[in-house]
Amino acid sequence: LIFMVVMIFGFMTFGSAAKAVILNSYAADDGFARAAQVCLSLAILGSLPLMFTGLRESVVELGKLWAPDRCRDFDRTSVQDMMSVVLLLVLGLVAMVCSDVWLVLNIVGAVCGALTIYVLPCLLYAESVRRILGVKGHLVELVVVYGMLVVGVVLGFLGLYVALAF
Repeated sequence: LIFMVVMIFGFMTFGSAAKAVILNSYAADDGFARAAQVCLSLAILGSLPLMFTGLRESVVELGKLWAPDRCRDFDRTSVQDMMSVVLLLVLGLVAMVCSDVWLVLNIVGAVCGALTIYVLPCLLYAESVRRILGVKGHLVELVVVYGMLVVGVVLGFLGLYVALAF
């Protein structure tokens, strides 16, 4: 709701000249806009450790899944510290190369939107049916679910193409 209000008032203020990040539409000498940018920067800096911790823990769990014989290695603090350094370097390099926030938002929206709406629910449902109910007697249902999953993957790639092409 808040985003919608900001979007509406931003468009009412700047019309078609509104930029993707509405604070960039204000004049460079506007003190309130600069204060808002500082607050936004602080909010991003404050939320980075929370998001990064989730990313690192997900990578650790993924590593354990891919290499179950090395689970104890992934639990060592030194390995997790090294993974943190590597992830921060990769994220820093990506941030330096991609300075266009709109491009990042488009890519994240296209990929995460398709994953969240189509792919992950279909995978979860299909695996639940397979484990709990069994494939026998539910084959048509699973074919439909996997069909929706394929549609989601196609939409994700189309969204990614549109985000990169335009």
